[in-house]
Amino acid sequence: VPPEVVVKNTPNLVHFSSLTNRIEVPFWPPQESTLTFFLTLSGGDETQAQELFGELFHWFLVAHEMTHWLQHAGAVALDHYDAEARANDGAVAFYSLAPENEERLLRLDALLAAALERLRDPTPPALDPVTYFNAFYPSLAGDQYRYGYYQFRLIRDSIARRSTLLFAAVAAACLSTTPPAP
Repeated sequence: VPPEVVVKNTPNLVHFSSLTNRIEVPFWPPQESTLTFFLTLSGGDETQAQELFGELFHWFLVAHEMTHWLQHAGAVALDHYDAEARANDGAVAFYSLAPENEERLLRLDALLAAALERLRDPTPPALDPVTYFNAFYPSLAGDQYRYGYYQFRLIRDSIARRSTLLFAAVAAACLSTTPPAP
């Protein structure tokens, strides 16, 4: 059964819960700490902060969380990094099915590029980012600034590879631990 999508503000922002079979998506304005985060990412420009928030949470991350639902339905065992990377691939592949989404994906990419200029890479020197992300996922997930850095990079990586991401292959990979072929 496909998950229900519920719009409500929670500290988790957006997530798929296998316990409730729900995707919870926040509304604007978000909780104060999230509002501050998005204002920081936009250099204090509330219009740009709201645009980035909307493009992420009311568009892109809905398909991202649906991919997590598919991963759960397929009982695919992935580490945190691969689960997030594949969920972003799923969202990009899904939106790439409709040519009219190309401009929107590129706009999201530009917004994320600007946001990343205001975030620093939280990976300690000499450590592998994937290993660090997996090892410290619980603490990273609770920190919008550190987690945002990784998630925004992963989304941009998926957008950059959009021409190689076939939705059928990405969806099938949700039922297998084998990564989709390019």
